[in-house]
Parts: sequence; structure tokens; C-alpha cells
Amino acid sequence: MKLVQKVFIVATMVLSPLSICMGAANTSNETAPDAPASTKACYQANQQGSMSFDWPRSGKVAVTEQISKKGMVVDMAYDLVIEPAKNHNLRLSYENFELLTFNGEDAKDPKHANAVQAIKTMSQMVPELIVSATGEFVDIDISEQVIDKIMKQMPKQQGKNAPSLSQIRQMLTSPQMQAVQKTKIEQTWNALVGSWVGFPNHPGKKYQCVEQKQAFGGNVTFDISYQQLPSPANKQYSGMTQINFVSSAQPKQAVEAMLKAFASVPKEQQPKFESVKQQSNVSIVTDPKTLRPVSVTTEVISAVQVVGKPANEKVETHRYRFNWK
Repeated sequence: MKLVQKVFIVATMVLSPLSICMGAANTSNETAPDAPASTKACYQANQQGSMSFDWPRSGKVAVTEQISKKGMVVDMAYDLVIEPAKNHNLRLSYENFELLTFNGEDAKDPKHANAVQAIKTMSQMVPELIVSATGEFVDIDISEQVIDKIMKQMPKQQGKNAPSLSQIRQMLTSPQMQAVQKTKIEQTWNALVGSWVGFPNHPGKKYQCVEQKQAFGGNVTFDISYQQLPSPANKQYSGMTQINFVSSAQPKQAVEAMLKAFASVPKEQQPKFESVKQQSNVSIVTDPKTLRPVSVTTEVISAVQVVGKPANEKVETHRYRFNWK
């Protein structure tokens, strides 16, 4: 596999922070977790005793993340820095990004040097996140001041194919890049924290509903389910709560939407879709009183079956661990 291909695959794997900055190169949402921000119709939010947001006004959280996609497994570590912002909001940023392994091999192995440099460069290209005092996503900050801060932290570029600093700045100021970054950052925040603000704290309870969403170029009905386990499956998380969330496109509507998306293609060139699958799974272990997560796994499964051809299934998995000090 060529280095450029390897770097692109790895970079688009990472929900945070790398895929955020690579999103402009791949605007498909197929690998973004379907965070349940808009599905609160499944339950009555903000009841007495519901889960609430209570993060420190300043501090640092050590995060490890493992990503699996396209036959590659990558382990990384970084710090999530929390600072106060205007209007009682919080500002979140990434620091000390370190790539640990490629498919179980030490990322410090010289044969990975070029890929590591490219990924470290991209890891710096992440705007800061602004969230409210109650845990809702507010916006990203990609002001000139933030861009100047990013550029100062940018590692020295080496190699004939390395981007220049002016090219990196141009990417950061691109409206397309910023729009995709904002979408991906909001999706990530909602999967990890934002969607659970106001979630009823009733261990053992299950909620189900359906939701109409834009997908595959049309309106598709998704089956939604939440289940709060009586207690976390892993006993080391005593005192925490575990919620499993599943969002799955109804197959028939997914196929119909795909067919409509190809309606402008000459009939003889239109693929004959047999089945289409789109499913998002989120499993989170968090403190219900603060929504400080300790363990989160997100998985996106997409598969397209064309008549006469093998199914093209893609699975992307992220496993986060948070070390609150």
C-alpha cells in the first residue's frame, strides 16, 4: 500500500481528532456515529433525577483511543484540555497527540516515520470546541487567533510531498473544511456527552421509537433504541451507568432512497441494489451526575449489496478511554 493511501485511510479513520480535519477530503457521513441528539422523542427528557452535565471549568483529561477500519488498527493518546470561555461556556482543545501503534507495531518504528509525521500534522489542524455550561454543543472556534496557535504548534514538515505551512493555513481557512469540521466535531461531542444531557436515569429501562432522517439522498426511517443496563457490564465501573444506543435504517426505504439517488444515471448504468444497511451503535459508560465518560465505543456499519456482486460492507469502530484526574 502506498504511503499516501495509508495516511489517508488512517486519517479518515479517526473521529477525534484526525477525521475532523480530514473531513473536507471525504464529506460522506458513512463513518460518523449517528449520535442520538435528535431522538429525544423516544423518551421524556429532563425529568427529576435525569443525567446532567458537570465538567470542571478548567483541567485536562487523558484520552486513549483505538480505531479499527479497513483492516487497520491504530492506537493513539491525547489530552483533552478544558478552559473557561465567554458566556459561561467551556472551551475544549486537543494537546499532546501521540500515535502509539499501527496494527500492533510500535509507531516509533522508522518504517512508519513518514506516516506518523503526516498524521501528527493533521492532528494539529483541529479547531477548538465551545460547549455550554449545561453540556450542549455551541460552536467551533477557528478564528485567526486559533489558527495562529495551531500554526505555532505545527511540527516541522519534511519530505518532498509534505504540505507547506501556507497550504496548511489555506486548508484551515477553507469554508468547506470548516463546515465539515463543525459537523464532525458536533457529532463526536453528541456521541460522547451532548446527547445524554437530560437522559432519564432509570437503570434497566429500554426506549424505542422511529425517526425520519435524510440518508442515501432521501428520507429514510430509522429504528432507534436505547437501553440503560441495570449496571455496567464491566464491574470496574461501579457507580457509573451504561447506555447502549442503536440506530438502524429500515432496509426497504434505504434501497428506495439509493435508487432515487441514481435516478439521473442512464438506466443501463444504474446499479441494481438488493440490500442497503446503515447502522450506528454507541455504548457509553459515564457518571450520570456529571456526564464525565470513562469508556465509549462507537461503531458504524454500512453495507451495499448489488445484484450479482458480493456485499460491500464497511465497519468502523472507535474505543475511547478517559482518565479523569
